Amino acid sequence: MNTPAAGTVVAVEWLVVLLSPRVTLGLLWILLGAAAAWWAGESCGRGVLARLFRLAPTPTAAFLTALFVLAALAGVLLLLVRRRAIRAPLFCAACGVLAGCGLQAAFVSVAPRREAASGPTAAVVPRVGSDAWLARERDRGELWSLSLDPGTAIGPEGWEAIGGMRRLVQLKLHGGRARRLTIPDEAWPHIAKLHSLRSLHLFGVVISRRGLEAIASLPSLEDAHLAWLWGIDPEDLAVLGRAPALARLSLASTGVGESVLPALASMPQLRSLALHGTDVEDAHLEAMRGPPGLESLSLQGLRVRGSGLAALVHVPRLRSLDLSECPLDDDGVLRLPDLADLADLDLSGTRVGDRGLAVVRRLPALRELRLSGTAVTDAGLGHLADLEHLHDLTLPGGVRGPGLRDLGPLPNLVWLHLDARPDATSLADFEAAHPGCVVSFGE
Repeated sequence: MNTPAAGTVVAVEWLVVLLSPRVTLGLLWILLGAAAAWWAGESCGRGVLARLFRLAPTPTAAFLTALFVLAALAGVLLLLVRRRAIRAPLFCAACGVLAGCGLQAAFVSVAPRREAASGPTAAVVPRVGSDAWLARERDRGELWSLSLDPGTAIGPEGWEAIGGMRRLVQLKLHGGRARRLTIPDEAWPHIAKLHSLRSLHLFGVVISRRGLEAIASLPSLEDAHLAWLWGIDPEDLAVLGRAPALARLSLASTGVGESVLPALASMPQLRSLALHGTDVEDAHLEAMRGPPGLESLSLQGLRVRGSGLAALVHVPRLRSLDLSECPLDDDGVLRLPDLADLADLDLSGTRVGDRGLAVVRRLPALRELRLSGTAVTDAGLGHLADLEHLHDLTLPGGVRGPGLRDLGPLPNLVWLHLDARPDATSLADFEAAHPGCVVSFGE
């Protein structure tokens, strides 16, 4: 029998098998198992899978998703190879459950990216009829981002509706310095039910310790921006150290107290911490000693003079450090320890001069350096000559031009900003030595 004819016969045989009552019943069991797994995930807000996949790193989540899908495919392959297996209802249902779990896991893994690209699923709560509107949106089940502005009144039914938004990924509750937004204690148990929430913004709100405890209990919260909070003792912010998944935390203008930083230092998953506008000083940094996995730290405008910088030796993975507008001088900045991974350093607006610039010799991975508004002059630029990875450089008005030749080749420099225009000869020489570098001037 020729190959096309043989293929036709096989196709007819399979068609007869698939149309047989027993096989149809087996396929029905597969579909029922998949539907049951999907419904279970949806009805519990994908709680178990959300915790598993959203708390896991992306490669782990991808691996586990693939594992579910491959298990389901293996079951289907077995059904194709051994036709009798399809007549076993429990086996078929198990294959369906695996397939449903795989689909649910894939959905959870990609949901934030998919939802972030769809505009209609992000909304601002209307000021009139807000409770009824929130109830309708909860029933629709499509919101991924919700914003609440000053002047919007939310009643008990509205907070309950927010707590029922199973797919909510981002929540923004904004008041103001003059017009504060009060979040009642009875609202927090509902907010604590948002197991899929990954990003929380609170600005200008009145909040209690109970609210902070609810925030710390959110299992998937990775990003929290808290600013201008009223109604709490600053020391209460230490409870945020219990947040299991918090990786990025901003506590701008929150009056962070002495006991808060040690609590945050015990968070191994914390990657980014912003403390600008707080009362943190050198002594607080000395007591901090962590977190060990921190990669970005903003101390902008704080009363940091340098003695506390030595404690950053306990943060070996630090990649970005913002010390702009701090009362930091040469002696202070020279206390900065060797940080092999530091790639971004901002010293703008400090009193650092030519002698203090020698600190960059201990920072071999530096890619971005901002010195705008410092006391650095042409005489100190020689310290930068060995920064072979330097990509962006901002120089203050004290650099007039002659020191540019001391920068050396800097093979990876692509952008140079000078607060003041240097002399024409020095600029021409620099541009000839760095033909791929863009030079800009002024503000």
